[in-house]
Amino acid sequence: NATGMNLQRYGANIEKNATQRKDKTWGKRINILGVVLSIACGIVDFISYGFAPQSTLAPFGSMSLIVNLILAPLLHGETLEHIDLISTALVMVGLVTCITSGSKVPLLLESMSELSALILRPICILYFLALVFFVLS
Repeated sequence: NATGMNLQRYGANIEKNATQRKDKTWGKRINILGVVLSIACGIVDFISYGFAPQSTLAPFGSMSLIVNLILAPLLHGETLEHIDLISTALVMVGLVTCITSGSKVPLLLESMSELSALILRPICILYFLALVFFVLS
């Protein structure tokens, strides 16, 4: 999806800065390719949830940050700063951690009482408290 969005932006920039009709057509084609890739990515994402649990697949959404880190300088001339590299490295560590420690089998809840039992576990309550603390601070 990140590649598709970057191609759309790149194509729009080509169209905007084009002086000849041929360049505008080229920009439109790149833009359409970006739209097609974004749509295909959405369809593949949807299908993939039939083959693996969400806890395994969801972290791959953060891969778009890594793809953006690579494509932004190449396609848009953006400069990378140290904080960008450090942040992306942290995202990659989180991605690997989630994938390796996540459940390999989908969890099927039969009732609301099972869901309540999960939410009221001490580790879950600690997580929610930490999340509130970081959001409010």
